Amino acid sequence: MTLEDTPAHETVPGLDAGAHSAAPLRMSVSRGAEPRIVVLEGELDLSNAPSLQAEFVGTLEDLHGDLVLDIGALSFMDSSGLAMFVTLHKALESRGANLVISNPTPGVRRLFQITSLEDVLDIRQTDNP
Repeated sequence: MTLEDTPAHETVPGLDAGAHSAAPLRMSVSRGAEPRIVVLEGELDLSNAPSLQAEFVGTLEDLHGDLVLDIGALSFMDSSGLAMFVTLHKALESRGANLVISNPTPGVRRLFQITSLEDVLDIRQTDNP
């Protein structure tokens, strides 16, 4: 399922923290379909990870199933993004739901590999998670 296939989606503005990120972070969230799909685009780093994590709090409030996080359009991610994904994974797992991370770029996939998070997180290289 892609974001275009979902009944409705919204783009969440305001995740760019400004001067530190070369590319702003954009987040699109599907609404009304399960699993919920969140598409991230741009750079995820220390300057915007806290804002993104706050956005996920609202996304999880009305979530009744799994969450698919499509990161195929992330051009950069640092360890603060990894930490946020682990926190999100734990929050969903405690509710009996799963976090599926789909379509990481080669650079981002390498972060999962060197930290051994690919053994913990459900990471899929597919357009249909």
